[in-house]
Amino acid sequence: MLAAVLISFRKQRGMSQEKFAAHSNVDRAYVGGIERGQRRPSFSVIEKLLSGLDVTWAEFGTALDREAKRR
Repeated sequence: MLAAVLISFRKQRGMSQEKFAAHSNVDRAYVGGIERGQRRPSFSVIEKLLSGLDVTWAEFGTALDREAKRR
């Protein structure tokens, strides 16, 4: 669910994975691993990712909840 939500936010903002990683100050390969579900980021990394997307924790939580209900 985490990956789906992050990808959705990233695409809504028209960001490539590379641009998203740069804005988040996270390695692009690590972002790719997260998006493929191969990595489980810490809260501090999630915070960087949300900051790079300009998404609040509340928005993120709502999106996770919606994704959970869809599954």
